[in-house]
Amino acid sequence: MEKLKNSIEKFLQNLQIVRNASEHTLRNYALDLYAFHDFLEKDLPVEKIDKRMIRRYLAHLKLKQCAK
Repeated sequence: MEKLKNSIEKFLQNLQIVRNASEHTLRNYALDLYAFHDFLEKDLPVEKIDKRMIRRYLAHLKLKQCAK
């Protein structure tokens, strides 16, 4: 099972090499994906990430935005 961090790195490489994404696009995807990775507090296999985890993260972002 592939870990999330490794999947993120592969995805970013694909964006850069295959899709020829801009530096700004790569940076923003990296920031968002690594923020989710950090929120999980462990490097889970991608197959173990479920809707509940993603919804918790989205709720966390919403609360963080309201706190500003």
